[in-house]
Amino acid sequence: MQRLIRYFISASMFAMIAVAAIAESPPLQRNLGGWDLARWKMSSQALDKAYGDRLQKLDPAINFGKIYVDRVLRKAAYGDLDFTAYFQMDAENHQLVQVMLERRRGQASPGAFKNLLESLNAQYGAPIKTCLVNKAEQEPFVETVMWKVPGTVVEASFLDFNTTGILHKDPQKDNLDPLIPYSERKLFSRRGLPRRIVLRFHAENRSDLSSGMGCK
Repeated sequence: MQRLIRYFISASMFAMIAVAAIAESPPLQRNLGGWDLARWKMSSQALDKAYGDRLQKLDPAINFGKIYVDRVLRKAAYGDLDFTAYFQMDAENHQLVQVMLERRRGQASPGAFKNLLESLNAQYGAPIKTCLVNKAEQEPFVETVMWKVPGTVVEASFLDFNTTGILHKDPQKDNLDPLIPYSERKLFSRRGLPRRIVLRFHAENRSDLSSGMGCK
């Protein structure tokens, strides 16, 4: 009888510990109406209040037709990675519809993109779509991974323009003229070819803002 009582006590304690562990486990972020302190439909002035002196004003703004950028966060972070964040406003109603985080050449490595995907998977769970475009003539390699949460679509893309369709010379093998300025010489080197990591958050109802990078 005592053995049976001890068994039920042990089972009850195990159940309590399991419930406590579940309660302490951070839930996946499933309700995202923007990015960081920014929320969709914010005005530029509202962004200024949210970020203060950290936010840089662009004058003139960068015009992309139906959207424009007049606010930039030079030091933004996602997971363990640093980015530049561009706040993209609708050209008609002047409200925030998308935030684009970007890392360029030196910081845009396959390893960094892998770390980014691990952070996104940890926060949002399994992606809804993964698209790959292999290197083709004069086109970059593109990998895009997408998540969808209430109010927001998240897209992470890795672009590598180091393709055989773009002329370049290997400074280790080709005899490049040392008198050619570096600004011109790097155009012939693989190191001069662009690479980018782009992380985009846009309002769920703005399907026209989906990048389409590698996804058909």
